[in-house]
Amino acid sequence: MGTKVLIGLIVSGLALLTVGLSLLFGYPSIYCRQTSLIRGTDAYEEWVQPDLPRYMKYHMFSYNNSEEFISGLDDKPSLEEVGILSYREVSEKLDVDYGKKSASVVYVNNKQYIFDPLSSTMNESDVINVPNIMLFTVISTAPLMERAIVELKLNEWARENDSSLQNAVSPFYDVEAAEFLWGRNNNSLLVNLQKLVGGPNSFGMQANNSNDGQYKIRTGKGNLNHRRGKIIKWNDATNVSFWSDTYSNMINGTDGQVFPADVNKNKRLYVFDSDMCRSLYLLRDTENPVDEVEGLRTTKFTVPSQLFKVDFEDNAAFCKQGDVNLCLGNGLIDVSKCQSYMVEYRTGQPMDISIIMSAPHFLYADNSTINSIIGLSPPDKDLHETYVTINTESGVAISAAKRVQVNTQMRKFHLDSLKSLPSDWTYILPLFWAEEILEVDSDVVSELKNSHNLYIASTVASLVLIAIGVVLLIGALASVMFFDKNEEELYNVDEHRPLLAN
Repeated sequence: MGTKVLIGLIVSGLALLTVGLSLLFGYPSIYCRQTSLIRGTDAYEEWVQPDLPRYMKYHMFSYNNSEEFISGLDDKPSLEEVGILSYREVSEKLDVDYGKKSASVVYVNNKQYIFDPLSSTMNESDVINVPNIMLFTVISTAPLMERAIVELKLNEWARENDSSLQNAVSPFYDVEAAEFLWGRNNNSLLVNLQKLVGGPNSFGMQANNSNDGQYKIRTGKGNLNHRRGKIIKWNDATNVSFWSDTYSNMINGTDGQVFPADVNKNKRLYVFDSDMCRSLYLLRDTENPVDEVEGLRTTKFTVPSQLFKVDFEDNAAFCKQGDVNLCLGNGLIDVSKCQSYMVEYRTGQPMDISIIMSAPHFLYADNSTINSIIGLSPPDKDLHETYVTINTESGVAISAAKRVQVNTQMRKFHLDSLKSLPSDWTYILPLFWAEEILEVDSDVVSELKNSHNLYIASTVASLVLIAIGVVLLIGALASVMFFDKNEEELYNVDEHRPLLAN
């Protein structure tokens, strides 16, 4: 074989091997960079200002025997789920600040809700009858020395010939659905109390155009996308302080809007829920798996039922004083401390607000809790569970629904309207339930499929190039060895053998 051909084999083999190895290890590195949360990447643009269709739907309740219930005539309250107020959720990361070498990022996630009449089944102005959580919050928040004065004044206002004020100081009151959620206007009760003891003049159950605190998370820079989105700090703290042990106060996982790449479908998927001020986890759904969405491989994760059980692992720490005997029951968690903190965080006013979270329609709660409310349809896992469907390779959420019911615990105070009730009377009452929905976006699915196909194609191409390069180098090596052997045989001639035979 000629020297030029041999050199050609070696050069071609090395070139193909180099290109193949570069493609094999280079493309994943480029892909990891583009899917990290550093500025200038595709993932950053979608993370900072998501344009995926996301909705917040509020399922509103209205009570129809409130007077009979608080007077003691009816043992149980009766309600009706009257409709849905649906809002388009527009979120944006603000005050974005990167840490050293962009390995971490600090931000607040501002959310704005825009009413969507097309996906709603009721109007914002529709009137509902609901527990007057503001009334009980005001009494609970008042210092002991002032509480008697506040109760006296409330009873006095209830007797005045002012229907608006009478309604505002009633244990159950009539209010427009949107006003109950957002508190856009002055509240008659709060306006009058402001003159007496100070405080805000309006209050809504939800906050619009606001954020849930400052986050510090990992960006995934440096081929570390398996840690992308994981929370380092929330409100400048590595843990919360609302619960009774270290484990329960831990902040684990992501904020639920971004997930790490290469999610292990057989392990717990942790998220931190600021509404509950605690970390939750989801498990792969083996009962109703979603293995594919529009041809894209996916895995469905759901919040498991045991997470709501009082006697599961360290759940007792979420009970009052960490005592399992003081728990409200399975499926219920008292987040009053957390919500009081969030209200103060947003308004600057500390308020002792009673909020108890559960799954919608008391899914996973005890039968005694479910049966305590008339008119509440039986819980349905398909309608009321929280889930997220993820493409585990990329960590991108394809669809999701966070579903939670907001309840309050009413108790006896020295109000004329409650005089018929026993002194130790308490009752847990649903206020509404909400679902934050991420719908499947075909463009995102298509983009992920194309990205996956490109990754497979680049991997196959790189392996083919590496294989051809190796074959060429082996061929060149074999040629050299064969050439050397022939040369050795050619010159290894017996000098004593005559050149010509007789």
